[in-house]
Formats: sequence, C-alpha cells, structure tokens
Amino acid sequence: MKTVKLWVCTTVVILMAATSCSQKRAIEGITSTQIDSVSYFTGVDLGRQLKAGSLNLLDLKMVLQGMQDEFDNNGLRYQMDSVRFPALFQEFILKSNLQIGKQFLEKNKKNTDVVELPNGLQYKIIARGEGATPVAEDTVVVHYRGTLIDGREFDSSYGRGATSQFALNRVIKGWTEGFQYLKEGSKAILYIPSDLAYGDRKRGQMIDPGSTLIFEVELFEVKRALPAE
Repeated sequence: MKTVKLWVCTTVVILMAATSCSQKRAIEGITSTQIDSVSYFTGVDLGRQLKAGSLNLLDLKMVLQGMQDEFDNNGLRYQMDSVRFPALFQEFILKSNLQIGKQFLEKNKKNTDVVELPNGLQYKIIARGEGATPVAEDTVVVHYRGTLIDGREFDSSYGRGATSQFALNRVIKGWTEGFQYLKEGSKAILYIPSDLAYGDRKRGQMIDPGSTLIFEVELFEVKRALPAE
C-alpha cells in the first residue's frame, strides 16, 4: 500500500509538471513533444502498476475518469468518506486476491504433476531426494525462492547466496505441512493458498492480504528436534 501511494504521488507530480509546462509553453528546453512523451510513458507506467496483482481488477475507464475529474475540478461522481477509503481499498485487495488465488489454484491442480491436499495446499516434486523426511518439530536447511502468482519475487535465499534454516513449527502453515512431503535432497514447488500463508494480513511491501504464494524450495538437511527432558 505504501509503495502504491508513493508511486501515485510521484505520478501526480509528473503530471502536474507536464500540465504546467503545457499551459505556459515557456520553459526553456521543454518542447511539446517531450511533454507528450513524458505524459504517454507516465500512462504506460500506470498501466503496468494496475496490471500487477489484484489491481488489474480495477475498472480502467473509471480510474481514468477519476483522474480527469480531479484534474479538471469537475466534482466527484461518487462520494466516499476519506476515512473509509483505506479500509474499503484493503477489503477490495483482499477479496480480489482471494478470487485470483482461487482461480489460479483451480487451474493449477489440473496439471498431472501437481498434488493437491485436502486443505488446498498444492505441491510439485521436481527432484526426489532419498534422505530423511522432516516433521513439524524439526529444523530444515533450505534454499528457496518466493513469488506471487504473477511471477514477482518477494524473497530468495538464492539471491542472498546462502541457505537458510527454519524451525517448521515457526513458519507459515503451508511450509510446515508441505515440507513433510519432502525428503532431504528434494526440490519442489509449493503452491500455498492464502489461509495457509499470511491470510488477511499484509506482509512486507509486496505480499498483500489474501495473497496466494509460490515457493520453489530445495531441502538440504533435516535437523531433528532435541527430545524433551
């Protein structure tokens, strides 16, 4: 949400500057062609932003109409309490992501190499290992890459150049259960529905409420939990 707000503010500044230049047409070194180019690619950038994730469900015509009404001081066609807007926007994001995730998982489970569990968790084995299988109390040493269903990467141990280790009973439910179907030496993809990930919570800058997550994982080692004394 913070990223979207920052981008919108930047876009508004660019558009205001371009509009001001167009009206005065007296700023040295700025031509109408340059204004047109900046204006056009601002629109392209806005389109890319709106296509990402749940924002692609917005009605583009109404987005443009809202921008036009604001710039032209036409008065608003809809009334909304500014205090209510953040909550309604978050509700829209949540419901949109849940719908997109459901559609993705419904299609994904039709792939013959994808296994779906009763709770909706899906996994695909890329390489089978022959080592130990972890249980929820164990710690695993892994490499992983996490993405949203539109392919945007939000985390990666590969990118950091070092493996990570996690206690399976202290991570999201999709990991806790998913790794119990893997053996040391395995490589797999976990497709994790929202309720087995972060649910209606936002996580970091990229994971919005209701997001379905995809993890490419490699299991290198299982560290058994010490028996209780």
